[in-house]
Parts: sequence; structure tokens; C-alpha cells
Amino acid sequence: MLAPKAQYSLKDAKRYFKEHLGVGDYYAEGQHVAGQWFGKGAEDLGLQGVTTTEQFERLCENKNPQPDKN
Repeated sequence: MLAPKAQYSLKDAKRYFKEHLGVGDYYAEGQHVAGQWFGKGAEDLGLQGVTTTEQFERLCENKNPQPDKN
């Protein structure tokens, strides 16, 4: 189970994504676990499927996570 953790700096949020959100937990036995967009916020932004590092970082920077929809 992944547990969200509030991040108070952009640098920390990006590092948290790379170090924790994509690596899973002991249930995954060291396998890569891909994040998935879900919920009303993702729907409003037109996000679906696997969460990419680029999309997550753009969202952290208060930018549209889809570069072609600035």
C-alpha cells in the first residue's frame, strides 16, 4: 500500500516521486509499480493511465501536466 506524504518543497516532491511512488512496497517484492491517474482532478485535467515523471513534475510546478495543452 502506498501512503501519500505531504511535500512542502518542489525538490522534495520530485525526489519523493522518483524514490517512493514508482518503486512499490514489500507486497510488490521489488518490482516497479506504475502510478495511475484517477479521480475528478485527473479527469478535469484530461489525465488517464500511467503517471509519468514528466507529468508529475509539471503538475508540481503548477503547470499543465500535458505539455501540448499549455
